[in-house]
Amino acid sequence: VKQAGCALVVARDRPAPGGVASIRYDDEEPPAAAVPASGARAGDLAYVMYTSGSTGAPKAVAVPHRAVVRLVRPMAFCPAGPGDVFLHAAPPAFDA
Repeated sequence: VKQAGCALVVARDRPAPGGVASIRYDDEEPPAAAVPASGARAGDLAYVMYTSGSTGAPKAVAVPHRAVVRLVRPMAFCPAGPGDVFLHAAPPAFDA
């Protein structure tokens, strides 16, 4: 958090480290009217992920919105329906 220079952190069950301001959330989905339009563009930063890479030292990786949208939009290369079952072969936090 300190290395990334975060001004605000979204947190679930504990405050952000280092005295950074945080917004708490719960598992409830907010009403659509309560979620403001972001105005974000495809190349804008969506989030920062930390990885150890090959050095073993934490390294920040900037992930743009286009990388996230690619994962959640309908995928023509891998159609999936309600009756399909998939093996989850990576940790839930893995950023595919």
